[in-house]
Amino acid sequence: MKKDDFVSTIGYSGDSAIVDKKLQKPGTPIEALLEQGLYKAAFSKALHEKNLLDQEKVLEVYNLNSKSSYKSIEELKRLFGVFHVPEKITRVKRI
Repeated sequence: MKKDDFVSTIGYSGDSAIVDKKLQKPGTPIEALLEQGLYKAAFSKALHEKNLLDQEKVLEVYNLNSKSSYKSIEELKRLFGVFHVPEKITRVKRI
């Protein structure tokens, strides 16, 4: 999947990703996504880029702003329901 599609994915249906086209802003930095409160999108971007430092940043900022105490990236993966970039997605539906 393309990074911008993955970042703005809100769900899946078979081999299709369901994407929120309002969230699709190519090249938006993680810091901007965090400032807008788009934590799942920020985490998805960091996960797609395999950037552990940015994943940790999302964890830190999310905990601070939500007054939560998640301790690991694995807990964030479960919270957001985002574990990896799916390989078998062949279509994107923008809504």
